[in-house]
Amino acid sequence: MFTTNNLKKLNDLEMDIYEYVITNKEIVPSMRIRDLAKAVNVSTTTILRFCNKLGCSGFTEFKIKLQLELETGNTVNVQSDIQLTIANLERLAVSGIDEKILEASEILSAAKNIVFLGMGSSAILCKYAVRSLFSFGIIASYVDDPYYPLNVDFPEETVFIIVSVSGDTPDVVQFINNFKKKHGKVISITNYTNNTISRLSDLNISYYVHPEFIGMSNITTQVSVIYILESLAKNTYKLKIR
Repeated sequence: MFTTNNLKKLNDLEMDIYEYVITNKEIVPSMRIRDLAKAVNVSTTTILRFCNKLGCSGFTEFKIKLQLELETGNTVNVQSDIQLTIANLERLAVSGIDEKILEASEILSAAKNIVFLGMGSSAILCKYAVRSLFSFGIIASYVDDPYYPLNVDFPEETVFIIVSVSGDTPDVVQFINNFKKKHGKVISITNYTNNTISRLSDLNISYYVHPEFIGMSNITTQVSVIYILESLAKNTYKLKIR
């Protein structure tokens, strides 16, 4: 069901449903359509449209197919062909993400202090983002430890950019809560919009790519995130010199 072609058909709300389903595969087959609609905060009509786009005649057929995948131990196939990358970038192109990037760049161009925060592979991307900004003469820093002390007086124009695939890492959520008490702005970059970090942010940029796992390891491509980070650096520079 969850093929690249089918996922390309989904709009933002339907991608939120998809995110919920893949992270709750074990319980969704026993849910009623009203239960799923309430869990994702969408209408039952949206659920049915989601099922249709995945090649199912209705919610019942969707649950049967999902249950069959669980029983056969079907896992996400690791895909490395260039078509998957192209599909992800095509989705970005039609998502209106460039408008969000420009809005975020305007915030960064007015900031006195720019700090990136991420854990794991996201921390590596934060380091890359800081290096990109430095290449344009823009000073920034990054934090890869959510327990980093915040006993400092941040400038009011401080902006934290949170990079997180899931958007629900508890330690990062707590860090944001502590930081927002200092009255700074928070921009988040997440795979989906329906998550805690997104809701806590002043601005969220979501990129919607097909998640991939090997066991507990998240091997989801980060190509879209690199595009966002490089675009933020370039647009911020353009705004500063105009």
